[in-house]
This record gives sequence, structure tokens and C-alpha cells, in this order.
Amino acid sequence: MRPIELKIKGINSYREEQVINFNQLTSQGFFGIFGPTGSGKSTILDAITLALYAKLPRGSKNFININETSASVSFHFSITTTETKEYLVERSFRYPGKDRSSTARNTTARLSLLSDIDTEVLADKPTDVTRSCIDLLGLSSDDFLRTVVLPQGQFSDFLKLKNQERRGMLQRIFHLERYGIELTRKVAAARQRMDIEVSSSEGQLQAYDDISKEILDNISSELVELKENLEKEELTEKELSEKYQLLNELKELKSEYDSLLYKETDILSSKKQTEDIESTLLAVKQAESIYPLYKDYKIRLKESDQSQKDIDSLLSDEKKLKQQQSCLEQEMEDNQYPKAIKELAEKEDILKQSTILKEKLDDIQKAILAVQERLSKKQKESDSLNEDSLYYEKELIAKNEELDSLLMQQQKCVVDSRYRQCIEDGRLAENTYRTKRDYYTEAKGKLETCRQMLSAKEQQFTQESLLFQQQIKELLTICAEAESIGKQLESEINQCNEGITKQKKEYLLEELSHYIKDGEKCPLCGNIHPSYVFSNKEEALGASLKDKTNELNALKEKQQYVSQTVLLLQASLSGKEKELSSDEIIETSLPADIGTWIEDKKANLSDMLTTFSEQCLKCTSIKASMKEVKDQLKKAKDEVTEFYKALKSLLDNIKTLRKEYDIADFTKEFDLIVEKEKKREEYEEQIKALRLKISELEKSKEDINKLKNSLLQELTKCQAEEKQRVDEKKSLCEQFPDNFNESEDYQSALKTTESEKNILTEKYENWKKSEQEVQASLQKVSGSLQTQENCLKSSQEKQREAYAVYLKELERLGLSPDFDVEKNLMEEDKKQSLLEKVNSYKESLKDIDTQKTYLKGKIKDQTFDEKEWKDLIEALSTSKESLLNYRKKIAVYESQSTDIQKRLAQKDEINAKYQQIIHRRSIIRELEELFKGNAFIEYVAESRLRYIAKEASSILSHISNGNYTLDVNDATEFVIRDNKNGGVLRAADTLSGGEIFITSLSLALALSSSIQLNGSAPLELFFLDEGFGSLDDELLNIVMDSLERIKTDRRSIGIISHVENLKERVPVKLLIEPSQNTGSGSHIRVQYS
Repeated sequence: MRPIELKIKGINSYREEQVINFNQLTSQGFFGIFGPTGSGKSTILDAITLALYAKLPRGSKNFININETSASVSFHFSITTTETKEYLVERSFRYPGKDRSSTARNTTARLSLLSDIDTEVLADKPTDVTRSCIDLLGLSSDDFLRTVVLPQGQFSDFLKLKNQERRGMLQRIFHLERYGIELTRKVAAARQRMDIEVSSSEGQLQAYDDISKEILDNISSELVELKENLEKEELTEKELSEKYQLLNELKELKSEYDSLLYKETDILSSKKQTEDIESTLLAVKQAESIYPLYKDYKIRLKESDQSQKDIDSLLSDEKKLKQQQSCLEQEMEDNQYPKAIKELAEKEDILKQSTILKEKLDDIQKAILAVQERLSKKQKESDSLNEDSLYYEKELIAKNEELDSLLMQQQKCVVDSRYRQCIEDGRLAENTYRTKRDYYTEAKGKLETCRQMLSAKEQQFTQESLLFQQQIKELLTICAEAESIGKQLESEINQCNEGITKQKKEYLLEELSHYIKDGEKCPLCGNIHPSYVFSNKEEALGASLKDKTNELNALKEKQQYVSQTVLLLQASLSGKEKELSSDEIIETSLPADIGTWIEDKKANLSDMLTTFSEQCLKCTSIKASMKEVKDQLKKAKDEVTEFYKALKSLLDNIKTLRKEYDIADFTKEFDLIVEKEKKREEYEEQIKALRLKISELEKSKEDINKLKNSLLQELTKCQAEEKQRVDEKKSLCEQFPDNFNESEDYQSALKTTESEKNILTEKYENWKKSEQEVQASLQKVSGSLQTQENCLKSSQEKQREAYAVYLKELERLGLSPDFDVEKNLMEEDKKQSLLEKVNSYKESLKDIDTQKTYLKGKIKDQTFDEKEWKDLIEALSTSKESLLNYRKKIAVYESQSTDIQKRLAQKDEINAKYQQIIHRRSIIRELEELFKGNAFIEYVAESRLRYIAKEASSILSHISNGNYTLDVNDATEFVIRDNKNGGVLRAADTLSGGEIFITSLSLALALSSSIQLNGSAPLELFFLDEGFGSLDDELLNIVMDSLERIKTDRRSIGIISHVENLKERVPVKLLIEPSQNTGSGSHIRVQYS
């Protein structure tokens, strides 16, 4: 991070805005900040921290200048990683209301990314700006301050500190305590999680105690036997199915033959209808064969009729055209169009000439009127200018008299500057007293408010604690009940296991009894038993065994839920029992119905635990707020005491000043002085304005004289132009004809004449066009009439010939001349439909005969027995039912087998996970032992120390021109290798003052670099506040030489001091000049050597 510019206003001693250009300061890589004590040297560093983090390193809350109510800071800087980017952070601060004793608030903030194109706002809220700055720099405010400011005394002590003290210092600087407290807390939390996981895994494994490989083998053997029986039953079912298929085919063939007989009878019933359709189709065929001749005859007849109609239409058109021709000849005789058009053209030429002369005369008349109007206007302006000139003369005399009066009054309001400064100091002391007195009153009110808040918080905490204790008691009761239920369930599970074992024995004995035969040895024990009467209990015992197994699984699920509930309650109540009074007794009894208890807890326990956690957090929050209120109460008491002391001191000072200057009230006296100064300033403003007004009046008077001369010249010009226009009018009037009338509207007459001429011309053109069209139409109609008469003769001849051919064809087909061809014609779709019906009838009869022949061949001599068919169906149904039962049993056994295999796999998986958890818990317990005490922190601190020593050694060698290096011995103490004396090792307490300084400085730089490793943006500037005044001249030279050596292009060094001798050694200086009792605050300026 490289600073570019810093702007400060209203912070500590800087009242007016001060701008610090760091590009100037760091141009030589080495600069100094100089000024007397209290002038504001450290405030520059405070302002940078305030801009980036909105907080001061010294924790001050009253950093706004006492004469201001607000402050602002602006910091322009750049960050270079892979590329250089510039940023601008701006903040403003203000006290809330008039309470200057409260913390100044950051009211506005903005962080912007600057570029040549535009400005991008990255954040515009105070907290967001702070967070963004931390992200950009990668450093917290504390790390930033430790990196930027390097005080000599602390790092000199660091060199000489003992091992234990040095490790403690590193722990504080680098927050190494997190390696102890944080790691111990995390390991303890991890060990607790492992303990819970171990208990959970053990509870899960208990749920699989009833699962074993032997049970799986028994089920597998039973499954094999069932599958063998299934195969036998499947063979029987197959034989019955084949026989059923043969009988079913015979039954279907017989049914199909009967259906064909019924269908044949139905088809023969439509024979008469089919014959009628065939007759109709014959008539249609005859009509279609003769239709072309019939159609030709009709066409010839139609053509003859059409020719006759066309001839009649043409005769009518010819008559109409001759009538139109007669009308046009009469129109020409009435209107005489050519003669009338010629007369209108001659009139139009005369009107055009008159219009042009009239326009010229109008233009000259308008010009004369315009000149006369300008003459009148100029004369009025001349009169007005004369009046204005007289007015300005009077105003100048009056204003000069007023100016003399104001100068005399201003002189009376002048106040002596020394007297004014004394009065201002007294007024400032009185105002400070009043402000402090208000703060004192507010602080007392705040103190009383804090007392009331503390009382209310204590009362609230008492109420919430009672409710919290009641919740703890309820949860402890539920935990005790759960433990009792767990024991009860464990007893029931044991009883159930015994019952299952007993029933399994009975089931096996019942099954073995089937294999015992009278007089033969028992396959199990080898003895001969009497004949055994079967009890048929095998199926009942199997069902009972299954019920017992289900009951056992249900009990184990309940036991698992109860175990988990106990663990959950114990984890939630861990460490909370101490909240109960010592005389509290938790009473419990076993619930009457365990199932109901479990269902109730499943529904309500989660809500109870949530409420319990919320109440716990509420009590903790109230306790924390009580501590905060107590801190505020203590702080308020301290503020009251502090304000009381300040008020007493101020009052003594005011009394002394009043006695010294013999003034009862500085504020009133100062108000009188201010009022005089205000009046003097007002007089000064009035005098200034009056002088300006006099100057303006003199200028205006001069301008008016110039205007008068200019106006006189323009009047002469206008009179000459008027005379010229009158002469032009006389010359034009001599050109007019004798009958010219000046008042007549020649333009309108010309337009009327042109319109009449155009209308008449258009009518003439239309007449010629119509006459031509009528002549052409008459010629066309005559030609068409001759053509149509020839066509009529031809059409009549063809008509007679077509009719003769048509009659001849009717005679050939044996049809009468009155045969209706069009009536007997039929649409193709309808004809096709009738044809399909005939063909369908014939095809259906043919198909039925074919199918009957085929079915007779299939049936042959076979007969169908209905009783045999029903018996077969019943036997097949019985076989399928047996198959279904076998398959169901096999599915049940396979499901049980799969379930047991799955649960065995789950058991193995849980057991493997359990072993892993046990192993991890042992490792965490070893870590817990390892992190006890400070051994690990000391190891990290020593590692940091050796790294810092290595970096410091490199810097020290560079500063001392290779004369010295730094190392850490086995006892973790600093030793100096003196290369000037053959590389001998020297302890730190044997070094001279200059050697101690350059060694301490090297350690400071190394530690600064190490802290910067926590950040993402390298800091290219840091300050040394070394207290140079305690150094002699020789050591001071060593210090300055060392600082000049360690500066680089990427790192500038700044020193803060009030020692005058140092200024000569520093190439660039920032000089701070404190306020000179004017109230303007400190000022800065840059000076080059």
C-alpha cells in the first residue's frame, strides 16, 4: 500500500482542511515530520487509521476539534500486486446531538476504485467500507499499526528481554494464544463428539444382536426344499395346461362352425335386393354410353341460342352510340369552345400586366411607411436619452454625498486587535465552562439511567433464571424416566428372546415329528420312540414365532430411541445441573404406557429442547447485558468525576480572567465587539457597493452621450431615404394606363379568369375525347354484328347434324327417343358403392363355403364333453393356487434372507465405523494431552522468533556494511556475530548504544515484515517515532546513516521528531505549525533541503 494524498479537517489540532501530498514526501524515499509537542504529528497517523478502520489507535472517542461539531478525512492510496490500482476512502464524523462526551459517530463513508475512465464505488456504508479496507490490505487495524509505527523503546526492550518475557511478547503481537486456547477448545469439542459417536455406534450395534450367520443358513436350507416342491408342482400344472389347451381349441372350432351357419342364412335373405341393384347398374351403363352424343347435341343447341343473344345486344349498343353522337354535335354548336378560350386568354394577359404594376406600387408605399415609422421611433429614443442623462447627473451627486457619510460611520466602528483577543479568550473560557456544565448534567442523568437499567436487568435475570431452573428440572425428570424405561425395555427384550428360543425348539420338534416312524430309530437321537400322533401345530408355531420376532424388533426400536433420547438429554444438560438449588430433588416413576410415552416425546421433546436452548441463550444474554450495564455504570461514574474536576478548574480560570480585565461578562462584551465588527463589515460592504454604483452611473452617463450622437446620424439617414422613396412612387405612376384603378383587386380578377379558362379548356378536351370514343365504338359494333350473324348460321347447321346422330344411337341400343339420359346417370361414388354391395354379397357366400369346408376338416369325428371340460378347469385352478402359495412362501423366505444379509452387511459396516471412531478418539485424547499447558504455544513462539532473527540478521548486515549479523542460540537468546573481530559471538548486553540501536532497528523491520505476511497488499511506508532527542551526536549520525541505507524504491522511511538538528539530514520535511491563538488550528507545509 503506497499513500498518495491525505486530507484532514476538524480532527484534534487540525481545524481547517490540511492536504498532505505523500508523492512529494516520499519522492526521496526518506522524510521527516517535525513540529513542537502537541502540534499534531501523531494525528497524521491517526487520520490514516481513522480513514481505513474508523478507529484511533489510542482508543480516543473525542478526536473532533473542540471548536467544531464534525470532522472529515480523505485518504488516497494505491495497491500494487500484479497491477497497480488506486483507491479513495472518505469518512465524516459527528457527535450525536450536542453530547461531546459521547463517542463520535462515523456518519458517512465511501470507498472508491479510481481509474482514468470513471470512478467505481466499492462500498458506501461505514461497516462495509471498513470490511473492504481489511480485505484490500489483508491486515486488521492492530496489525496495520504495528507494521506502520515502530517505536524504538519497545524493540530495544525486545532485544534485551529474557526468554519467557520475549515469548510472551510474541504471543501478544502474533496472537499465538489462539494456538493454545482455540486448539484446546477444538480438541475438547472433538473428543466430546467422538464420545457421543462411540455411544451412538454401540447403541446401533445392540440393535443387530439377534442377527447371525446360523439363522441365515437355516432359512437358506428351507428355501431349497420349497423350490424343489415348486418344480414338481410346475410340471403337474404344465400337463393340465396342455390338455386344457386342446379341449379349448375343439370348443372354439365347434362354436365357430355354428356361427358360420347363422351368418350364411343372414346373407341369403338379401338376394332380391342384390338383383334390383344389378338392373339399376345396367341402365346406368346404357346412359353413360350414349351420354357423349347427348352432351354434344345440347352444346350445339346452347351455342345457337347464345349467338342470337349476342346479335340482339350489339343492335342495342349501336342505337345508343348513335344517340350519343347526336348529343355531342349539339353541345359543340351551343358552346363554341375554341372562340371562347381565345377571348379569355387575351383578358388574362391584360390582368397580369396590371397585377405587376400594382405590386410594385404597394412595395414602394410600404417602404415609405417603414421609413416614417423608424423616424418616429428614433425621435422618441432621442427624447428618452435626454431624460436619462439628466437623471444620472442627479444620482451621481446624491451617491457621492452618501459615500462621505458612510466613511465617517465606518471609522467609528474600528476595534483594537489586542483588546479583542483578550475578550475572545475570556469568552472561550466561559463557553467551555457552559459546555462542560451541560456535559456534567447529562453525565449525571446517564449515571441514574444506568442504575435503573441495572436494577431492571437484575429483576429480569431473577425471573428468567427461575423459569430456566424449572426447564432443567423437567428435562432431568424426562431423562430419569428414559433411563427407567430403558431398563424396563431391556428386561422385556430378554424375556422376548427367551420366548423366541423356546418357540424355535417347539417348532423344530414339531417339524422333526414328521420324520419319526413306528419301530424305527429317531433321526435326531437314535432311539426308538412310540408312534407319534401329528398335532398339526407347525403352521401355528411358525406364525407365533414370526409374531415374537416382530415384537422383539419393535422393542429394540423403542430401546434405541430411548437410548438416543438419554444421550441427547445428557448432552443438552451437560453442566446445567449446577443451576438447580442443592435441595432440589428429582422425583420420577415408570410411565404406565411406554408406547404412549415414546410417541409423546417424539412429538414434544424437540420443541422442549429448542425452548430450553432459547431460554439458556436468553439467560446468558441477560447476564452479558448486565455486565455491559455495570461497565457503563462505572464509566458514567468516572465521567461525572472527570467533568466535576474540569468544571472546577475552568471556573477558577474564569474568575482570574474577570478580575484581571475588570469585566463581569466576557460573552456580552465579546458580543458588543462582534456587533461593532459586523457593523464595520456592513459599512465596508455598503461603501464597496456604493463606489461600484457610482462607477456604473458615470459609465452609464458616458454611454448615453455616445447613443445621442449615434441617434442623430440615424435620423438624418432616415429623412434622406424617405425623400428617395416618394420620388420612386411618382416615376412609377407615370407608367400606368389610362383606365388603371389603384384600388382594384387585379390579383383576384386574374385568378378568376385563369380558372374560367382552365374549366372551358378542360370541357373542350373532354368533348373531343368523347366524340372520338363514340366514332370508334360505332365502327367496332358494326364489325362485331357481321361476325355474330355468320356464327349463328354455322351453329344452327351443327345442331341439326348432332341431333340426327343422337337419334340413330338410341335406335341402335333399342331405346325410345324419350329416354331420359340425365335421370339415369349416377355419380361415380354411388355407382361404386352399389357395385361393391353386389360383389360383397357374392364374395361373402364364397368365403362361408370355404370356411365351412375347412372347419369340417379340422373337427372330423371329435366330440366335446362339457363335464370333462369343467373338471379340467377345476384341477388347473387348484394347481395354480398351489404354485402361488409356494411362490409366496419362497418370496417371504427370500425377503427374510435378503433382509438378514443386508442387516449383516450393515452390522459389519457399523462395526468397521465403530473401530475407526475408537481409533480417532484415542488420537484426539493424545492430542488433548499434548495441548495441555503452554508447550505448543512456546514451540510456535520459538519458531517465529528464529524466523524473525534470520530476517533481522539480513537487514543488520545490510545496515552495518556486513560488520554484524544476528542469531539465536540454543537457549533462544539473541547473540550478535561481530565480523570485524573475526566473527566472535557477543551477548546483547555487551553492545554499545549505536550497536543496540541498529540491532533493534533490524529486529523492528524484520518483525514488521513478518506481520505484513498476514496481509495481501505490501505496505510501502512506515514511521519511526524514536525519541531522537535522547541520542548524542555520534549515535544520531549512526541512526541517520542506517535509515538512509534501508530505504528502497518500494519502501519509504518516515521519522517523527521535534529535534531541530535532524532537519538538516532529512531531504523532505513536513513542518507542522501549531495554532497561534486565532482558533484556526495547526497548519502544514512541505520543505526541501
